[in-house]
Amino acid sequence: VDGAGYVTAGNWSGDVIDSAYGGIGTTSADWTGFAYINGGQWSATSSLGYANLSDFSATGPLTYNSASGIFAINKASSSANGYLSNTDWTTFNNKWDSLSDMTLSQGYIYVGDGSDNPSATSSLFVDTNGYVGIGTDNPSYLLDVAGNARIGSTGNGTVMARQMIGNGAVYLFASNGGYRMGIDNTGDVSFADAGGNTKILFDLSTGSVGIGTTSPLSKLTVDGNLFLEGANNYLNFGATTSVAEEGYGFRDNGGTMQVRNANGAWANIESGGSGIALTDLSATSPLTYNSGSGVFAINIASSTANGYLTSTDWTTFNTAAATVTASSTYWDTVYLNRITSATDNLEI
Repeated sequence: VDGAGYVTAGNWSGDVIDSAYGGIGTTSADWTGFAYINGGQWSATSSLGYANLSDFSATGPLTYNSASGIFAINKASSSANGYLSNTDWTTFNNKWDSLSDMTLSQGYIYVGDGSDNPSATSSLFVDTNGYVGIGTDNPSYLLDVAGNARIGSTGNGTVMARQMIGNGAVYLFASNGGYRMGIDNTGDVSFADAGGNTKILFDLSTGSVGIGTTSPLSKLTVDGNLFLEGANNYLNFGATTSVAEEGYGFRDNGGTMQVRNANGAWANIESGGSGIALTDLSATSPLTYNSGSGVFAINIASSTANGYLTSTDWTTFNTAAATVTASSTYWDTVYLNRITSATDNLEI
């Protein structure tokens, strides 16, 4: 290399390659174009020029922009060929070759976590008996839910059970104290306390309700006190439209108890302090009076006691002879109650 920047490499033979404004095998680099080989000799020309951007093209998965001259390749997807991204590479690399590569403790189930990765959980558990536990890994039934459960939306839900355990009963237990509501194998609906004592029973076969009893004798049977809370309530019978105007029974009228018979009017029931007490009444013969029950009575009349005439006695007395006549040539006197029979008329 001399002071002018030229490189001298000795004598060259054969083909050499030159570039613009330089040469190989010569100390005179004053060409103004590109060098090319022509019969083993260097020749210079400026007529070769450049290729145009529109002269290029690409086939998929490559793309080419003839305006900018940019070649590109799209990202591969399920619908297009392209390059493999490092994210997909990691995803594919972490996949199992087969399901046998997965290890999971018995009974546990994989669920997606917050990072979209599978994670083992016991929130949903299946034991060796096929029992499914939700919220428990020790289920005792085919479906055992430890916690609250809701069926349906906030509007309507349906619970249907068939082929139930034990005697075919369905029971719901309260979490505190074991209180129970259930339907037994006869279809009766009952509510029981923690000791299993039935407090309310709906007998669906008869339509009867028992409160404090499991053997209701009427549509409503209460074993215990019955309290009607509030004022102006009615205990009425036979009313079809208005308990105040129809039927008969008892009512509270502003603190005064009243009674009404069928087709009657409401009448006050006086208390012992302001009305007549049962002990204030009495009766004289032939009437009798029971001050404990308030019942008046009269006995049957007889030869020894005054009283009422029975229909039997009335018939007997009504069919007796009005008069008796007698005659005899043998008796001068006929004694009352001594004639027992006669074969002819008797005259007295």
